[in-house]
Amino acid sequence: EDIYVMVGDSNCVNFHTEYNSYLSCMISRDGVNFYDEREIYHGYSDALNSICYNPYSKEYIVTMRAVWGDRRIWIMRSKDLKEWQGPEMIMYPIGNDNSGMQYYSLGISHCNGIFYGVLWNYMTDLNKPDFTDMAGYMDNDLLYSLDGVHYNRTPLAPVCDRPLPPEFGSKQMWLQNVAESNDGRTILFGSGSRIMHGGNDKDIKKCTISVLYGIRRDGFCAIEGITPTSEIYTKNLALYGDEISLNFNACSGKITYALVGERGEAIEGFTFDDCTPFENEESVDKKLEWKNADWSKIKNRRVRIALRFSGCLIYSISLDCGLWTMWPQEGINLPFPKRGAYK
Repeated sequence: EDIYVMVGDSNCVNFHTEYNSYLSCMISRDGVNFYDEREIYHGYSDALNSICYNPYSKEYIVTMRAVWGDRRIWIMRSKDLKEWQGPEMIMYPIGNDNSGMQYYSLGISHCNGIFYGVLWNYMTDLNKPDFTDMAGYMDNDLLYSLDGVHYNRTPLAPVCDRPLPPEFGSKQMWLQNVAESNDGRTILFGSGSRIMHGGNDKDIKKCTISVLYGIRRDGFCAIEGITPTSEIYTKNLALYGDEISLNFNACSGKITYALVGERGEAIEGFTFDDCTPFENEESVDKKLEWKNADWSKIKNRRVRIALRFSGCLIYSISLDCGLWTMWPQEGINLPFPKRGAYK
């Protein structure tokens, strides 16, 4: 359906009164005028509430806080925005250190076949039980999922650095969601603040401001080549197709490439000198080309892809292949495996 759906905590007349607050959704045809309020959960959920549609399971997924002050991530599911299942806990903080890190909320969205989640990490002091001493700041982790429910996180620094003082967001930042722009970029948006959550900095004006970050399509993670001797060699592969493409940014550099043997030996027609270099350009899917390529020479043998690059970012390599360990592996990603084709 071509509809817009908004979720939020409703009817908070008496603050923190259990049964005077409930989580609800409203529907719109134009994204401006919302109507037909429907209750999702008869309980308090004052953190960021987010809704996303899963086109594969054909269900709506809402992330929420099941109880006020709860530091876990819960979801509700529905096929029709009327009958809801849950709440179901999908994520909880693991107390493996003394940082006091908890979860505050999770904003989710579906872009280009992947579900993205922006997790708010709430850094507090667990040794101070009184709520007024539980003030802390928030950082943001970018998660991804294939089903909108089970999320993976990368053990890296927060997805975006907080702006340095005196800019807004220097104490904390909370990105709310991920969206696609018309030019193909991925946009992360949210807010930043000069004070910590629950803080009482009297000398600082309590203000927030919108925060926007843009990432090129398929550009979340890359390997950077800084020197002219930067090289990458893949593991041994069995090539099933005759096309290899690269996702890269060489706007200020140059990339050359080759196919080599098991021990790095050159393969005639697929050397660095035979390739058509990529220079002062970028692409998410550009085909590797050699002047005298004879793909029959690399069939039934171990092959490695080699890249030399300087002043460039390599995001990914795309090809039809299988890993070659003791013999070429025919993985589940191959729609029609030809068993016995290799000796």
